[in-house]
Amino acid sequence: MKYSRQRELVEQAVQASYNHPTAAEVYETLRLRAPNISLGTVYRNLSVLSESGRLLRLPMPDTGDRFDGNLAEHSHVVCGVCGKVWDVDITLPEDTRERVKNDTGVTVSSGGIVISGLCDECAKL
Repeated sequence: MKYSRQRELVEQAVQASYNHPTAAEVYETLRLRAPNISLGTVYRNLSVLSESGRLLRLPMPDTGDRFDGNLAEHSHVVCGVCGKVWDVDITLPEDTRERVKNDTGVTVSSGGIVISGLCDECAKL
């Protein structure tokens, strides 16, 4: 992958964030440091970085994809109301990998679980 200062800034912004930002959130963070950066540039660089394995893309059906700089195998918890995402140290059990292989023919190279629920803050509302 060819070096790009803007790509480096996008990657650093995701790595420095623990809230699994959306592209729009990365853009808002970077606008202050790089006023000439466009939202399109952020989207393109997030795609390149996730496709190359330097960031993890978390597809979210209602809130847009989130991005994670933590590349270690882990799972996520998502609040179904506010959309906040947390890392949780749960990896796929070996029997799950075997079942996926047996049921689909796919050999799991990495994976995690996305658990939906209601966070404490939203539960108070």
